[in-house]
Amino acid sequence: ELLFLQMESRVVVYSQPLLALALSVLPLVVRGFGIWQILLGLLLAYSVYFFDSAQYEPGRRYHPRIYNWIRHADARMLSGYFQKVSLTYEDFEAVEKQPQVIYSIQPHGVMSYCPPMLFMNAPQKTCGLGASICFKFPIMREMYLWMGIIDAGRRTCMKALKEGYSLSIVLGGTKEQLIPYSPTHDTIVCKSRRGFIYLARDAGKIPIIPCYCFGEQIAYETSNFMLPFRQWLQHNLGMGLPLPKS
Repeated sequence: ELLFLQMESRVVVYSQPLLALALSVLPLVVRGFGIWQILLGLLLAYSVYFFDSAQYEPGRRYHPRIYNWIRHADARMLSGYFQKVSLTYEDFEAVEKQPQVIYSIQPHGVMSYCPPMLFMNAPQKTCGLGASICFKFPIMREMYLWMGIIDAGRRTCMKALKEGYSLSIVLGGTKEQLIPYSPTHDTIVCKSRRGFIYLARDAGKIPIIPCYCFGEQIAYETSNFMLPFRQWLQHNLGMGLPLPKS
């Protein structure tokens, strides 16, 4: 039965390019050659990947080369923007010897510079978690999937842990993106975010490693433009719209 399920999954994955190719030429066959037919064909081909629910299947669309390219590009960008960027472990050997962990990261910040650096340099095979709304936007969706980021829903997280992945969670999420700037202190969202603790417990007492991104929240200030409306969007749709001000 297990072998059958694995073969079925592979058939589904391998049939995607064939289906996308067929849909890409369908408008040309039906209506003839033209710019609108080409655009429609490309849209139909991409829809095969857009609606494949890959965000719920850890590692399915992970692309090592693109992942490494993004990791190096992120490091270059950080070193170019800031005077000093460093990743420090209190006890790296203790972290490294754990086969699975859950990294709880704060704060999210307006632009979230540091969390990707933590996630992409973890010693374990790690899945980053993204808000469901992030997988509704075409370009963002593909970048997230190529980096191994999955939907932050509990069912997907449990599936990833059962398959041997570690998880990287930015606890405050989009809500922290809209917190007003303060030059004297950081404000984080944590009291209402206990789900990752229950997740670690239910998955077999997975160790939780707290991570803090110093300087993340003061790197940018979120704009006050339509802030109540943007907070409403965040609360009801999970969409942050940070609009960095400076």
